Amino acid sequence: MAVFGLRLASGTGDVICAAVPGILEAMRRFRISPEFGAGPIWDDAWEGKTEICLHSKSICLSDELSNDLQRWQLDYEATLDVVYPPDSAFPAAVDRLAWEQRGYELEARVRGELGETGTVRLELPD
Repeated sequence: MAVFGLRLASGTGDVICAAVPGILEAMRRFRISPEFGAGPIWDDAWEGKTEICLHSKSICLSDELSNDLQRWQLDYEATLDVVYPPDSAFPAAVDRLAWEQRGYELEARVRGELGETGTVRLELPD
């Protein structure tokens, strides 16, 4: 039986992470993939049909990791050329490489925090 962590708000405003046996068993394949206006955490296995963008805190990632993922996502979104989106790019190749390296580091950290609850893969945009 799969165990999946859920983040629940208590009546006092505290956030509680709880392992719930059997719930959301289909949610075991996660993808880290930034997209303009969405991401970067996705559930790739919801009934095998739909991708769902997840908030990193909803799958019990630490606040520090959630914040780092958000900063990484915002760095990607900052590359958007709103006038002509196909021209969106990092200012220099070295900036893109540094951002990609942070992505690989985040992937390892997410994998470490999720443990046995799911698989994680990084998918970088072209």
